[in-house]
Amino acid sequence: MGAIASATKVNLREAIAARVGDRLPFITTAAGSTTTAVSTALTGYPDDYWNNAFCQDESGAAMDTFREVSDFAQSSGTVTVGRAWASAPGSGIVCSLWKYSPAAYTIAGNIAIR
Repeated sequence: MGAIASATKVNLREAIAARVGDRLPFITTAAGSTTTAVSTALTGYPDDYWNNAFCQDESGAAMDTFREVSDFAQSSGTVTVGRAWASAPGSGIVCSLWKYSPAAYTIAGNIAIR
């Protein structure tokens, strides 16, 4: 019998997002708050570019939770989310920005599997 592949919901979301050109991973360069994530790598995007997108904590205490972005400030690379994470993303945490809700990718994957 052959090996059975196993993938998590997160793997599925990331794979589908990659196919459509969504998901921008970044590493935080300063400690944020429960409603902000900060990365100087994002300063190349204009103010409000990421508004209404989704920010996901991928490696911090609030791992695998995503929140809708309510404001983006180019000058500092600060992403502000509308609903607080359970824990603030500190410096050196992997986060990602998605133009579409990560939950939509989970739904699409579930439909495709059926």
